[in-house]
Amino acid sequence: MSAKLAVGVKCYEEFYVYLTKANIMGQAKPQQTHYSYSEYLDLEQTDGIRYEYYHGEVFAMSGGTINHNQISINTQRAIDDVMPDDCRAFIGDIKVEILPNAHYVYPDVVYTCASEDLDDGQDHKITSPSLVVEVLSKSTRQYDKDQKQNTYMRIPSLRYYVLIDQYKYFVEAYERQEGFWKYTTYQQPEDVIALAQLNLHLTVKDIYRKVKF
Repeated sequence: MSAKLAVGVKCYEEFYVYLTKANIMGQAKPQQTHYSYSEYLDLEQTDGIRYEYYHGEVFAMSGGTINHNQISINTQRAIDDVMPDDCRAFIGDIKVEILPNAHYVYPDVVYTCASEDLDDGQDHKITSPSLVVEVLSKSTRQYDKDQKQNTYMRIPSLRYYVLIDQYKYFVEAYERQEGFWKYTTYQQPEDVIALAQLNLHLTVKDIYRKVKF
């Protein structure tokens, strides 16, 4: 096994152990213990519940707070107001493919300009996101900042990973650079979050519109 492959396998094993021990999604798994990818899609349609999928195991997504939902809506709308016509920003119900037929997660907001993501309006997933946004909750904060962050950052198309605190003005942005990720924080309502590689600029004030701490 090559060193690169070994590292990849180790990362996925750590991701699985974290989910299993933490039961991070806050809901019990269905009684069936293993699902094929097609069975996973059928399960979501039948149950009407979003599940993250990891090599045959499913993890139900719990509900969010009013602030969590408002920030997600605000972020999607702020992106939608300034994005090009050939790009789309999705909220909540669209999964991101980490590994084909094996690993899928749900971000709070995902942005893509890739034709392979947008040509089929009936598809359930995004494979080439350029921006992923997660709104931090008490129960999933470490998951979003550790395992999920590392998972997203292995997607070649991803240019930005943004974390938004729902309890105070605090936005963290990771920007892909040559060989590293640049980290920037924004803590004032008038701050402008510059996503220069995507030609997008968002204000902290717009992201937290109508949010009550």
